[in-house]
Amino acid sequence: MIETKKELYIVEGLSAFSSLRQGINKQAHDVHCIQGKFINVHKASSKAVRSNKQCELLVEKLGCGFDHECDPELLRYSHIIIVPDPDFDGQHALTLLIGFFQKYLGALIEAGFLSVVNTPQFRVSREGENTTLCDRHQLQQLLAVDADNTHYSELKSVAQFNPPECARYLLDARVRARIIMTQE
Repeated sequence: MIETKKELYIVEGLSAFSSLRQGINKQAHDVHCIQGKFINVHKASSKAVRSNKQCELLVEKLGCGFDHECDPELLRYSHIIIVPDPDFDGQHALTLLIGFFQKYLGALIEAGFLSVVNTPQFRVSREGENTTLCDRHQLQQLLAVDADNTHYSELKSVAQFNPPECARYLLDARVRARIIMTQE
């Protein structure tokens, strides 16, 4: 029997890790937690990046090597998906992670293995229907149509998603908004 590779989801913080972990299908998904601030690879030496615990753990989990030795054929996962928190800090963490992938794991980006979930920023309830929206523009459009019957809350963290919401809005490829990364 041929074993299918899992998708790897990268999140920041133990709370986000716990929320996402509860929503995954363990046969199809795996989750990796970045704890604390990720190193800025554009300011650090290659030696500092190589010896950084966060980088070391991620490279070990991916199994495909580091820097010039990065080989997409050795990747242990079918795809790597970063799930950032939808707030400013989450976007900063995303920038640092993408910088790491670009500089030291660029072959994975070139091979199409990296993408980013456009994490919903708002939880919306309208006329008994619940959904999420990915940006303030979508929310403003909805409020312009029916502000009186629309209730919403702003989401700041992946940890605010319950397991069914994680499964639907962050993990389900048919529903989630995803950006595939490319090298330029």
